[in-house]
Amino acid sequence: QDEIYSVFKSLGVNNDTSEIILYDNSGLLACRLWFVLRYFGFQNVRILNGGWRAWLRAGLPVDEKETVPITASSLDLKPKRDNIITKPTQMIFDHEHETSQIIDTRRPEAYQTYHIPRAINVPSKSLMQDGEFASVKTIRDICQSKKLNVEDGSSIIYSSKGLTSSVGYFCLSMAGVDGVSVYDQGIYNWVSNFENKLDPTIAEHLQR
Repeated sequence: QDEIYSVFKSLGVNNDTSEIILYDNSGLLACRLWFVLRYFGFQNVRILNGGWRAWLRAGLPVDEKETVPITASSLDLKPKRDNIITKPTQMIFDHEHETSQIIDTRRPEAYQTYHIPRAINVPSKSLMQDGEFASVKTIRDICQSKKLNVEDGSSIIYSSKGLTSSVGYFCLSMAGVDGVSVYDQGIYNWVSNFENKLDPTIAEHLQR
């Protein structure tokens, strides 16, 4: 948290910042940063659909000069949305009591190798490709095709390193789906808790 605080403050972000717009090339890092900002309570955070490539394709102005931000004078950075993160102990409890839907946003081949029991595979590429997000209708249609309850159920999303799970979280939020959280430690943490029950070849594959 101290490192995040230093970076945000150096970029000029403070609690009065009216709006933050994020972009990159693939959308992965933009979604991750959006998730982090939401966790710390920022409200008006958006992602440029299509990212930098879409901006260039649209013929919009670019500047080759480096922008030098003014360091923020103050920043109160405390987690304000703890409920969007599922901790390992909560994940184990959910696994035992089946209180939430579990969504795996990794590639299908990774999911087929090993996944958390009950997890439904919704690959992040079905929700976003090259920084372009699927429409709200498409996202909801995908959820319906996977028999996910997006109206009144709770969902936990996980991936390997927190990148594609952030894509899933952003897209479900964009589609108006509530009750979603991210198991941020992901599949590697799950394996560390249950590795004694795994086939050794699968455990080795997941650590690559």
